Amino acid sequence: MCNYKFNDFTGTYLSKLNIPINEIAHILYLFVLGVLGYRMKQYIEVSLKTIHKIFTIIRQAIYDQAVAELKEANISGEVELDETMFGGKRAGK
Repeated sequence: MCNYKFNDFTGTYLSKLNIPINEIAHILYLFVLGVLGYRMKQYIEVSLKTIHKIFTIIRQAIYDQAVAELKEANISGEVELDETMFGGKRAGK
């Protein structure tokens, strides 16, 4: 018998987190809306450090998926990518 515990995020980017799924969903929703991390602190009971950790995990997942799609496309030659901003708004824009 192994003592390994499985959860909803086993084998995913979010498997390292130890917070309820409803709070992760709420953070993801606010992330998509562009709410800043320190503002999220007003809506959920998670530390700012955890919110930033989740932001980093989400950004890494987006990056890895984009790289995987580019590899599948078998594009040759130079590829130009535009800058994309995830989470928060850029000042003055």
